Amino acid sequence: MDHGRQHWVPSSYLEPWCDPDRPPHYKPYVWIFPKDGGHGQRKAPRNIFAETDFYTIRVPDGSRELSLEHGLSSLETKFARARENRIEKRLLLSAEEKVWVCAFIAAMHFRTRAQRNAFRQQWGHALRVAEDLQQRLNAMSPERRKEYRPPTVPGETREPSISIEQVRELSERPLQQMLPNIIESDLPILARMNLVILTTDDAVGFVTSDHPCVWFDERVPRRGPLSLRSRTIEVSMPVSPRSLALLCWEDLPSYKSMSLQELDKANRLQQANCDEYLVVCREALKAEWFR
Repeated sequence: MDHGRQHWVPSSYLEPWCDPDRPPHYKPYVWIFPKDGGHGQRKAPRNIFAETDFYTIRVPDGSRELSLEHGLSSLETKFARARENRIEKRLLLSAEEKVWVCAFIAAMHFRTRAQRNAFRQQWGHALRVAEDLQQRLNAMSPERRKEYRPPTVPGETREPSISIEQVRELSERPLQQMLPNIIESDLPILARMNLVILTTDDAVGFVTSDHPCVWFDERVPRRGPLSLRSRTIEVSMPVSPRSLALLCWEDLPSYKSMSLQELDKANRLQQANCDEYLVVCREALKAEWFR
């Protein structure tokens, strides 16, 4: 296996959303719906949310370095094991299992195409600024260049600078450069938060999407900066149609059943934060998810 086609939402994660009512001769499939509603499509999990060499690191000799892809694959396996053996049986997670679930959630927030594109936009802007500055420096006389001092902000702490080539690499392949450090930074905080599994027996249950991990803080305006250290931050990710993982600082029981109204609210949050597609275990949409 050359790992050429790589999923930003793992097919193993999506398997619980395969339609339980599919005809016996059909291969497993989920239902995907456009973000704003419309007609659904049946798709096998392995055929969606994937891109060639999405996590591949290209080395100077032209070969493909797959350490990030392999690391994520190992994380997916540990999460799937905890989901099957503990969460779906409504059993308490061990301390180690909680860490693996938190690590998977940390990765899922930043490993998606939507997040990759946002990082590309941010670093692309930084690259254009750096290239413009370099052009102006190149146009200066040697004497003027010696006198030039970059602008500073009073009181700022100078961080180690990076080269234009490093900025270019970040703008082209941000996940390969940033994802391991982001997971390492966020995981200790997530692991200290309370992990609550919200549950439902509804026939449709929780929906997921092409960007399933959501950070939400009711005290922060829409599109405002979010911090895991905020005491009102909530990090949620559907685990299956029957379960949703919630990380928060509030003291809540390990498992908590949701009312139908609470379920609709959770699915509405998933719809509002997805990139292009919702994933549902049946051919069903509710108007309450789009309000």
